Amino acid sequence: MQRILLSFLIGFLAVVPLQAKEPGKDHPLISRFPGSKMTYYEQKEFDQLQVLHCPTSKLLHDIKKCQIEPIVGKVTRIKYRTPKKRSAFEIYMNYLEALQNGGYTITANLQTKGVRSFVKDKARFDSGYPDLMDLSERESDHFYIGAVNNDKTAHIMVYVGEGYEGRQGGVAIGVVEKRAMQRGLVTAKAIANKLQAQGHIPIYGIYFDFDKAIIKPESEPTLKEIAKFLQENPKTKVYIVGHTDNQGKFAYNMKLSQKRADAVRDRLISRYHIDPTRIRSYGVGPLCPVATNQTEIGRAKNRRVELVKQ
Repeated sequence: MQRILLSFLIGFLAVVPLQAKEPGKDHPLISRFPGSKMTYYEQKEFDQLQVLHCPTSKLLHDIKKCQIEPIVGKVTRIKYRTPKKRSAFEIYMNYLEALQNGGYTITANLQTKGVRSFVKDKARFDSGYPDLMDLSERESDHFYIGAVNNDKTAHIMVYVGEGYEGRQGGVAIGVVEKRAMQRGLVTAKAIANKLQAQGHIPIYGIYFDFDKAIIKPESEPTLKEIAKFLQENPKTKVYIVGHTDNQGKFAYNMKLSQKRADAVRDRLISRYHIDPTRIRSYGVGPLCPVATNQTEIGRAKNRRVELVKQ
């Protein structure tokens, strides 16, 4: 896996030591721009990061020409405040050249204000989001870079925004290191215990393509455990209930949650031969949240499938 250090790129750059009271440390694959201060750090061993994938590596000014691609693996999210006297364009160019010189393939290269909303809402950088709100309103002051290494084991996204009226700008960096999910967290025994004690259990190990009801391959171990539970408890009947967050239109979310619940039911029947009369599927959209929809962490908890004992 290639390690990118901005210091090798331009003479005045140097790796900056960890400053006191910062929430984390620079990612070993890509360093901060010198003089930047880290304001947010989050790392999860297995998570999903939405990234933009564009049809060309050339600079684009229309985010609608690009597709959203969810990447799963070990996810690190970092935000920085940048030095006042360094422009967003300068910082963007340094990151772009560093990624190119590090052997990474550029998968997105954008200059448009639309990338700020994407990074905040879709790429889940809203924790401490004022760092991405107190920025310029000009279209030309916002940049986004997507990159992947040669063996596609590391995906990197970089957002750079100019500060509002001379204030400090912001940088958001997301890194996904491809790795297998830790298995065994959802087991047939755990399902049985939860249903017996509480009557329902949220399942977070079922993954779908973005905005679709297509079950992703990494969901199979969880589905296998659900099937195992049903096979070991032949008299138990369950509801499969799809849930969404409150983003988007209500009617659309209701339909999407129903389709996803149906997809899980169909998979259990077709692949694991569960009796169809034992499973009923429903979608309730955003009607039953388990956390606030004001943060991405909360919205992620609300996007789920639940098993409910009939």
